Amino acid sequence: MHEQNGTQTDVMEREYFKSMKITYTAARRGQPEQRQLFAEVKEELLNNLVANIEARFPQVDLITAMQIFEPASYPAAEENNLLSWGNQYLETLLNFYGKEKTNQEGRRFPSMVDSAECRAEFLPFKRLVMRNKGEQRLGDDSRENFHYYKPPELMQKLFGNAGRQNQEIYPAMF
Repeated sequence: MHEQNGTQTDVMEREYFKSMKITYTAARRGQPEQRQLFAEVKEELLNNLVANIEARFPQVDLITAMQIFEPASYPAAEENNLLSWGNQYLETLLNFYGKEKTNQEGRRFPSMVDSAECRAEFLPFKRLVMRNKGEQRLGDDSRENFHYYKPPELMQKLFGNAGRQNQEIYPAMF
């Protein structure tokens, strides 16, 4: 049984993972199992990733505001809940994407969306999402479970190929 990392792991540590040290330890008698070691490394990586995102966007809670595109986060199917739900998230997104930006060199960039149009279309959009939240699917246990669509599934379901132009402009969304 080896006591140290191999050459490949050493090279990867030095060259590819400079900001986070990842070490591989073979499971030995008296040591935690590899699954536990992996879980610990995964948790540390995810915590570092979240901290990095929060550090990059300290003034804007964009990640939370993106839940307007996540059907699972919508309220129960009552219209009264839907009227006000998500309005604060929309405003957060519009404050970021709906305003003209200027870079460090002074170059101006127009807003990515029209804020007035987004506000006008938000309630109909929410109603559309509520009607298309997901579908019944067979789970691993052969029982039917409700599956909430993820944002790319939802966009495909709602717009199909009609959204092809948007898919070319914003491929990461689809």
